[in-house]
Amino acid sequence: AQQSEQQLPFPRSAWAAIAHGALADAESLARTRSAEDPEAAAVLGHLAVRKGQYEDARKVLQPAASKAPLSTAALELALLHQRLGRADAALPLLEALLGQASTASDPDLLARAGRAAQALGRAQDANTIFRSANAGANGYPAIEAAWGGLFLEKFQEAEAVRSFQAVIKMDPRWAPAHAGLAWALAD
Repeated sequence: AQQSEQQLPFPRSAWAAIAHGALADAESLARTRSAEDPEAAAVLGHLAVRKGQYEDARKVLQPAASKAPLSTAALELALLHQRLGRADAALPLLEALLGQASTASDPDLLARAGRAAQALGRAQDANTIFRSANAGANGYPAIEAAWGGLFLEKFQEAEAVRSFQAVIKMDPRWAPAHAGLAWALAD
């Protein structure tokens, strides 16, 4: 059964709001958290990147990633560095996140490791990690959608379609799954 953003714990509620297109709600949820919360920083940084406000994103993400190097804030900072062509700054963050995959059992930690592996170009590792993350995710659409994104990136359209359809079945409002499904079918 689908849960609304309000029924999910933070940070999943904020990421669900983003996936549902409710960016103001996601920002509001993040701003209710402590300024020290790396998950709130990740959401705020992600939203700033979406607006093209890269320096604002860096200012939010950098302190959070420094305090919590295995957090979503660290992943978002690494992805920002990659976007800006700063591979040397992204690499240690991504390697640290990937390094947690061998000992992690939490699906959110594994999903971050999977996204790090994907960003590092290690598709087979990312696939294995996303499989483990998804197995323990208990129907959380973000992990299956990320896995679908990996399949799409690697031209595995049939697998991407399967993942995105599973996400839409879990949560029909998960916009990234609809967009991914459209790209997979277009290919």
